[in-house]
Amino acid sequence: MMQAALFDIAKLAILKLLVLIDAIRRLVHPVKGDVVRSGQGDQNTDSCKTLCILAHFDRDGVVDDYVVDYLQALDELGCETVFVSTAENLDDESIRKIMPFCSKFIIKQNVGYDFASWRTGLAAVGDLSGY
Repeated sequence: MMQAALFDIAKLAILKLLVLIDAIRRLVHPVKGDVVRSGQGDQNTDSCKTLCILAHFDRDGVVDDYVVDYLQALDELGCETVFVSTAENLDDESIRKIMPFCSKFIIKQNVGYDFASWRTGLAAVGDLSGY
């Protein structure tokens, strides 16, 4: 019983060490993913005080209607939205559907999880002091 508990503690310590090593590696060599395509959306951002970075992926390369509905709701709430997709094959029809509800759209390589998409979106905005 005591050996099993010690073994579990050792496994947990090793796992935490591996997570720490990975975090340090990502800090030194961050995962970004190249931007494949980007552009300006049609969203009116004159009165926007809230910024939303929406990370998107779809294996079929489309933006589903529920995502468009979500973007529209964010727009109605007064959020400026930057749409960052890792669906590298996103079709033109999907981009056309999101344009009214986004200030920018970015399509990037599918690396770095959602955090890399958020970082890409924040970098595209630049100065965040107005939000």
